[in-house]
Amino acid sequence: QHAGDERVAAGVLRSLAIAAASSGSQDRAGDLLDRAIDMARRTGDDQQLRLLLGSAAARHLWLGDSQAAEDAYGDALALASAIGDLSVRPLLLAELGWVGLLRGALVTAEHLSIEAAELAEDLGNRRVWAHALRLKGEALLRRWDPDAATVALDRALAVAEELGAPAEVAGVRCSQACLALEEERIVEARRLVGEATALSTLPHTMRRVSLRWVLGTAALMEGDLGV
Repeated sequence: QHAGDERVAAGVLRSLAIAAASSGSQDRAGDLLDRAIDMARRTGDDQQLRLLLGSAAARHLWLGDSQAAEDAYGDALALASAIGDLSVRPLLLAELGWVGLLRGALVTAEHLSIEAAELAEDLGNRRVWAHALRLKGEALLRRWDPDAATVALDRALAVAEELGAPAEVAGVRCSQACLALEEERIVEARRLVGEATALSTLPHTMRRVSLRWVLGTAALMEGDLGV
């Protein structure tokens, strides 16, 4: 009975941690997740532990601790493989790829994006498929292959639009705005930011850039230092 209570409590704590993080209370979210992870380990609830590790990794990314995020996502992936939960593998591979991108491991990020996209397509998970294709586009952009990046991002946009996921579409538009900036298409970059902002108010700071960064860089490129 006690183990069952702790399993339920760990799930409740995870929900509370997500709510706390969403409201900006990152310290409280961290405390709640630590307590929940301890409970899941004690009860041997590997599925709950995998979810908690993913939530902890996302928090680490938000706080800029890419090493801790990589460790937590890696542990979650190993655990998912151990318990045979293959459905979550493409998402965790993509998230590890984003961490690699942020740390400058561009080849690793591209390889992970390709594997994640192929698995997500096979599983019919369009949200993760779009997510992985966007990662591929960002990795190719950073390796300065704008033509291949354009192809990947256009495909990501098509998948996200077919899914009807405004936040995913906005994320792709943000990446396309970065590509436009790299090619000095400033008007196009601003247009894409406008589309992304209209679709979703969610920030994208856990990825490479934010929409505000795009606008600020566009202004800098035009010599407008007052923005």
